[in-house]
Amino acid sequence: MAMSTVKMTRNMAGGIKGFTFAEVLVCVALIAFIMIGIYEVIIVAQRSWHTDTGMVDLQQGSRKAMDAMTREIRQSGSSQVDIDGSEISFKMLEPEGEDWLDEDIKYYLDSADANDDGKANQILREYPGGTYQVAADDIDTLSFCFLQDDGSCEEGTASDIVRIQLKARKTVYSGEVCFPAPCDDDSKVLQEKVRLRNE
Repeated sequence: MAMSTVKMTRNMAGGIKGFTFAEVLVCVALIAFIMIGIYEVIIVAQRSWHTDTGMVDLQQGSRKAMDAMTREIRQSGSSQVDIDGSEISFKMLEPEGEDWLDEDIKYYLDSADANDDGKANQILREYPGGTYQVAADDIDTLSFCFLQDDGSCEEGTASDIVRIQLKARKTVYSGEVCFPAPCDDDSKVLQEKVRLRNE
């Protein structure tokens, strides 16, 4: 029994080789660098995906709100429209098409949470008074004006064309996303010109 123990000790000492401490450290360092690289790629891909999704949300919401406002404003006449910067109120013809509605329809930028839903920077549609629908979220700027023959745009002087402009903005992963892009160019806005009906 003593002899087999001696033989086994000799085989382990001379015949079986292992990794040195330096080799183990190099392997661990390489694996760590590879894992950090994979993690960085995943983070960049995730950030890009969320940014793209945020941009798509802004585009869809802005275009949907613009289409809704355009469709309804187009059914009004210039004498039935009142514009005050980021708010427009107007009357449409009743479904029979003979008389104007009794109450104004309003679209405006809600920066003070008028509908008490806990969100600001929404385009709200109010009709009848006190009844709100959210037309779009994350709206940074909204403006209405009457487009004049000389190309100027005024709030008080009625004309047959209403110009609507808006820009949407939201924060995604500590960065801003805007539609239309870029965020630092305030002249880039979504714009629509609406011809009012003849009265």
